[in-house]
Amino acid sequence: AVKDRTIYGPLLCLLPPRKIAVLIAHTAFSGAMVGGEEGQKVVSLALQLATTLETEVNVSRALRVRAYERSKRGIKMESMGNLDGADLEEETDAVEIEATP
Repeated sequence: AVKDRTIYGPLLCLLPPRKIAVLIAHTAFSGAMVGGEEGQKVVSLALQLATTLETEVNVSRALRVRAYERSKRGIKMESMGNLDGADLEEETDAVEIEATP
């Protein structure tokens, strides 16, 4: 049994405990609502929960990668001198003027 925990334990550490708790509660509640009077089988609930947690880990990872790329791009633009503020304001004002009929 200890070997099994070494497989899924590190995956559970990738998400904050509060988020895991919310996902478990939401998955269990939605499974109970769909299952009717009998509820949902434990095996199908466990599989649905695993799918939900896996999806959330993938989304969190994608958001972290996206934030890293944006910060990297911001540093690159800053080193090129593109972020002095005045040019950016002029460009946004021009876009707003063009967009208004």
